[in-house]
Amino acid sequence: MERIKGINRRIKEEAARIVDFYNTNDPVAIAEYLGILVLKSDLGNVSGFLQYYSNYYIIHINENIEDERALDRVIAHELGHYFLHKNLNIFKMSLSTIAFTGKIEQEADTFACELLLPDKILEEEAIYIENMNHKELAVYFNIDPNIVGLKYYHSTIAHFFDKQRTYVRIFEVILWQ
Repeated sequence: MERIKGINRRIKEEAARIVDFYNTNDPVAIAEYLGILVLKSDLGNVSGFLQYYSNYYIIHINENIEDERALDRVIAHELGHYFLHKNLNIFKMSLSTIAFTGKIEQEADTFACELLLPDKILEEEAIYIENMNHKELAVYFNIDPNIVGLKYYHSTIAHFFDKQRTYVRIFEVILWQ
């Protein structure tokens, strides 16, 4: 369990470093700045994936995803793979590495949460969001509602809100909706 906390802390720090360096948490702007092409494609049931081809990185997004907030979530997730796993070739992994694949997907989810909803933003907005539920937070921050839930699950947000007991209610609602 302590190792998981260390990994999540490392991912949180990496996302914060990226937000500070690029002066934005907008995944589309970050991808653009890095020269990563974002293409919409017919991917069936797959939301997206990161590809390295001819010295370029490409984020493929399912053309059926129309909601901008969902697109941001997928791009942020794929940027997680770029920053955390770009030296891995997922397509060459065998079925014996399913557990490892699940781990790197969780890490990319954690990265997406920390990129789209960094603690710094929560701290700045704390007095305004104290009575909001899961859906209201998503609207307030203009992010996919899944990010709010994943933020609670994959990060130390509970610790942040435990320090300010008033705000614990925000995420108690998430667990029951």
